[in-house]
Amino acid sequence: MKKAFAFAFIATTVLAGGAYARDLPKTSAKTDFSIVYTDPTDYSENKLTVPVEYADPTPEMVQKAQAELHQQPVLQKELRADDVELGNVVGIDKAGDGSEIVYVR
Repeated sequence: MKKAFAFAFIATTVLAGGAYARDLPKTSAKTDFSIVYTDPTDYSENKLTVPVEYADPTPEMVQKAQAELHQQPVLQKELRADDVELGNVVGIDKAGDGSEIVYVR
């Protein structure tokens, strides 16, 4: 009986942990950044956290973000590893804790 209970507890914990992990924003411990997608068809809770200027960026903002990204080869490599097309980066901002937020369309 104890083995069955232990197995049920572990299975529940693993399944619940997997569901929780899918809901977290994608982050990387290597360069300390997070990716925020600004897709207008995305109706998730994360859509509410996208600042207006990144949801509809000007060409100048995109150009500035691309120039900043070009100067950070480590960030480029890690974004590619996360399957981000670098040409879709529309903004890079600093979070309050010093990490970077990469806005991707």
